[in-house]
Amino acid sequence: MEQFVLDKDYIMVAGPTASGKSALAIDLANAFNGVVINADSMQIYADLKIVTACPDEAEQSQAPHRLYNTLDGAEACSVGRWLSLVQGEVAQARAQGKLPILCGGTALYLNAAQHGMSEIPAIPDELHQRVIEEHRTKGGAAMLAELSRFDGVIAERLTAGDSQRITRALEVYHHTGRPLSAWQNDAPSGFLDGKAFNFLIAPERAALYERIDQRFAAMWDKGAVEEVEALLARKLDPKLPIMKAVGVPQIADYLAGICDRQTAIEEAQKQSRRYAKRQFTFFRNNFITNYLIEETYSTRKNLEFFSKILFNG
Repeated sequence: MEQFVLDKDYIMVAGPTASGKSALAIDLANAFNGVVINADSMQIYADLKIVTACPDEAEQSQAPHRLYNTLDGAEACSVGRWLSLVQGEVAQARAQGKLPILCGGTALYLNAAQHGMSEIPAIPDELHQRVIEEHRTKGGAAMLAELSRFDGVIAERLTAGDSQRITRALEVYHHTGRPLSAWQNDAPSGFLDGKAFNFLIAPERAALYERIDQRFAAMWDKGAVEEVEALLARKLDPKLPIMKAVGVPQIADYLAGICDRQTAIEEAQKQSRRYAKRQFTFFRNNFITNYLIEETYSTRKNLEFFSKILFNG
């Protein structure tokens, strides 16, 4: 990698859930006058601070944080919208002489920041709502079969349960007359200016899974149940991203009397471990790592340590 330049480049802190990304990002921000910018698709919502393990007030007070708890849960944040928000935050950070530090584990977000994405025209809301209603009426299997007629490439990647991706592919085709797979093959744009220096935290899996289990059990006692209860009281569309966040369906079942406390916790822990496994797969196959940390990050490092990594590695 070419020489890292503080006022032109940026850092990405990536890793599976519960690996210690927030702690590392805060340390880097303190070492290099940085701003921590969220790259987690669930932590962007205001409704789930506890369930999504969002940095708490004490953590956020240690360094500037942006795009955490920013959007209302009634909104669906696409990769494109997030990328637009990030571009604005990065520009503002640089105008203030601060180093942008993207922190998160959402593969699509990290990939878009570094490599850009295809510029698909905005979908009219009327069409968007029509496709959603059609999906609600016909069901996932029928909609997937319909998609296969227009875009077999995308359809082969999906299952009937991938409602958001199925409706997205269909609305793109109906609006543009062109398959989503064709748009995705276009030269990408929108990637961040400058070079990315990528820190990856990839702990030994057994240790990480134990940490995941402990963290969700602790969330339950910190107010996760009350948080989900308040979210459910809003009666939002169950297909919204926030309603599928790990922990929400499991706590919802507990609140509905479908399962007991221990069953809900164990199911949420299992789903968190599965998500971590998918993250490991992405990072192994699709993420260029400049510096690897092979344990959960919690120890604060000094400026000299990080300077050596960035400038003398």
